[in-house]
Amino acid sequence: MADRGREFELNSRIIGGREADKCELPWMVYISLPNGPCGGAVIDERHVLTAAHCFWGAGSYTPEIFIGEYNRTETNPTEKLSTRDYKIFMHPGYIHEYYFNDIAIVQLDTPIDLNKYRCITPLCLPSDDQTFPAGIDCVVAGWGVTEPEYDVFSPPIPQVLMKVTISVVQESLCKRKFGKYYNITTETCAGQMAGDKDSCDGDSGGPLMCRSGTGNEFYAAGIVSSGAGCAKPQTPAIYTDVISFLPWINSVIRSGV
Repeated sequence: MADRGREFELNSRIIGGREADKCELPWMVYISLPNGPCGGAVIDERHVLTAAHCFWGAGSYTPEIFIGEYNRTETNPTEKLSTRDYKIFMHPGYIHEYYFNDIAIVQLDTPIDLNKYRCITPLCLPSDDQTFPAGIDCVVAGWGVTEPEYDVFSPPIPQVLMKVTISVVQESLCKRKFGKYYNITTETCAGQMAGDKDSCDGDSGGPLMCRSGTGNEFYAAGIVSSGAGCAKPQTPAIYTDVISFLPWINSVIRSGV
């Protein structure tokens, strides 16, 4: 996650989680950056959803992305692919000071052959009339550090994709906690109020995955954006609300047709 203003500490990792099973979350993407990874999610054969702050200030640098990633120590051409051939679309309203409109889309130059890769399947986008109410359990995953306090020179970074179940939090609590750093119309909060489970450093850009109604399919309800430390009691993390940006997402997708 990213630092929500000077009062808040950069954080984006999985705390209190466990290893995901191979191919369990087959849309996950690992973005290799100099200062630690970001995550993302495949939403169709040409597009990956992630956070704008992952690419902010990157200039001409093009990080390698690994689609269908699971175990960073393994190379399996039937399960994942890597590429630097893509374009980045950052939301034009992204405000780095507040991490508002913290959303970006990676548009691949060459579409993924989804029949070729065993562990690559798109994550569903929600419809504009879906809701993910407070109290609903969701999953967040990534390769970020796994302990809330760590040595920055030797961070505890897992090689295998980690996941954790957290709950969507009431908007009023988010607003009280973050004040001007929380946009109630385009963001959502999620976490565990006991403070033992959270996303944190290295998980930025990854999806907040929620089910809707009685179905079993996961939807991209949010994007890991920012927070105030990691796994602190009564301190949820802030996620970009995907439904708020569906018109922009669809416009980018159409631009690549």
